[in-house]
Amino acid sequence: MEQIHTKSDKRHKISSDKKYQFILHSDDEGAVLIYGRGGELGDFNVFVQSLINQDLKAKYDKNIAVKHIERKKDLIDYLSETDFGFKISELHIFSHSFGTGLSLAYEDPALEKEREAWVQNSISQYYDNNKLDDLYDAIIAREISILFIDDLLYLMPEGTKNKIQNKFDAKGAFVKIWGCNSGYENWTYSTESIYWGALNYKHNPKPSMARAFAILCNVNTYGATSGSHIEVKDNGQWIKSDEYERKHGSPPSGALPSRLKPDRGDYIEFKPQ
Repeated sequence: MEQIHTKSDKRHKISSDKKYQFILHSDDEGAVLIYGRGGELGDFNVFVQSLINQDLKAKYDKNIAVKHIERKKDLIDYLSETDFGFKISELHIFSHSFGTGLSLAYEDPALEKEREAWVQNSISQYYDNNKLDDLYDAIIAREISILFIDDLLYLMPEGTKNKIQNKFDAKGAFVKIWGCNSGYENWTYSTESIYWGALNYKHNPKPSMARAFAILCNVNTYGATSGSHIEVKDNGQWIKSDEYERKHGSPPSGALPSRLKPDRGDYIEFKPQ
């Protein structure tokens, strides 16, 4: 699902073999919103549309692009290859996350089943042959739906990085990752898992996902240092969704303005380095 709208219509006609192509060129600013699978938090598009209606539409009119993405390659390609027709002033990403990754296809049963089979059939060969660096690389590569800091900082081709940075408007542009723990620094995986624990073997200490985006996009990036919960707007005030249910006797409808909010504090800012 993709929606791209543009506010202005500045066109230049280019002649090629007596045919005419119309290519959109615009220096206007706009917003890009990407959302993954919501899992137990429901459809993340609810938060996307709420943000558009509550804030972004008044600022950017139709210069707003929305994309549902569950694969990390698709996210990188979308940011680097899409002609939005405007410079990105705000990039909002709605995804389940942890300190060093965005889980774009959270709770995808097919991917979880495939991971379990790989652990059962393949992981022992790395441990038996003391190939822990290779195991680290194999996990990063095979997790097609998790965008790791490694994908952004260590595996990103320089040309792709430059393309992404050139999409942003340098004047006050920012990225905001709406999810859990994306601002958590020095993340360590539990060693109780022989799979996830293997990701402690390289690139330590690990910067947060928010810091990695700040470096990649060369703009300030906001991330949470805790888990997050859902809030809805009730009579002009933001309250937790469970508080709304206790107050009104029923869960909030999707029509109410909704947002994600960190359990502790607020989204904190990371600057490019």
